[in-house]
Amino acid sequence: MDGRQRRHCATTRGGDGMPRRRAPLGGNGAVARFAERLQDTRETSGLTLRQLSRRSGFSPATLSTAESGRRLPSWDVTAAFVAGCGETDTGRWRGLWEAAREEAAGAGAPPSAGEAEQADGRTPGPDGPNTDRTADGPPAGTDADPAVTPRRGLLRRTWPMAVVALISSAATALGLLLATPADKSLPAAQDGSDPKPYDCPADATNLDQVPVVLPQETVIDGRVQPSGTVLGTVTLRHSARCGGAWSRFDPDGTVFTQPNQGTVTTRAVRTSDGTYTQFHLGHIDQSYADLLLTGIGCVEAHATVTVANDGVTAEGVTQCLPKLA
Repeated sequence: MDGRQRRHCATTRGGDGMPRRRAPLGGNGAVARFAERLQDTRETSGLTLRQLSRRSGFSPATLSTAESGRRLPSWDVTAAFVAGCGETDTGRWRGLWEAAREEAAGAGAPPSAGEAEQADGRTPGPDGPNTDRTADGPPAGTDADPAVTPRRGLLRRTWPMAVVALISSAATALGLLLATPADKSLPAAQDGSDPKPYDCPADATNLDQVPVVLPQETVIDGRVQPSGTVLGTVTLRHSARCGGAWSRFDPDGTVFTQPNQGTVTTRAVRTSDGTYTQFHLGHIDQSYADLLLTGIGCVEAHATVTVANDGVTAEGVTQCLPKLA
């Protein structure tokens, strides 16, 4: 745990503070036992589903399904669920999740939620939508991405014209043919896919890098940082084999000495149709947004850093690349 004292309780509580009986599990076997662990973890944290939703990035309906026992949740949902409850031993939870998945598969249980549309209406990538992604991996300018727990960016789409949708479908189909995931059990990479499971960093190159610069003077860690101070670097990463690009932010460790000194949002934007992926991190660390296919148009990498002391924001935006012929 993160050092905070945990409250142990056997029931959840309603808005009037009275105990509320726990909902019965909807299944049995490995999936039900795993769901019970999730219920216990959330109740120990003292969080309601709505509170956990705000922390995890998943809807209350998705989280409720995860702890219902009817279906094994995806790893992404699981990781976001337990992290939101304050759990830090993701390796232990990954082992429990994999054991439950194997036992459920042997018993003929329904597939995990990562193999189907999530309850909140977002279509998952390899095994579901958003979980936190941070890392202390290589700095900007290197080709290796950090080994991290994936967090898929929230994919938003705007279709200005019907013809754009048609073109996008054709480009997506082309991208699916080009992309070959490292895990053969995964489908081909697509808009909103986490590049890590697809081994996209294996052939990735940095198409563009720009600094994220303070627009005005501010104080960070008790030190005055003048206008023009570089807070970090935003990089546009591109994989030819995956047919897509994504955004990555690397903080400047000489400016930020503690993670609670600000927040960072990374975003990849395909300007031709307005599609973007986004990941907001509530502290300063290396982070990246999810992949966008480049067959339909070029992609920009954005990073926005907000300083905790006074709310000053700094933004960096790369060129839109690669250019289509």
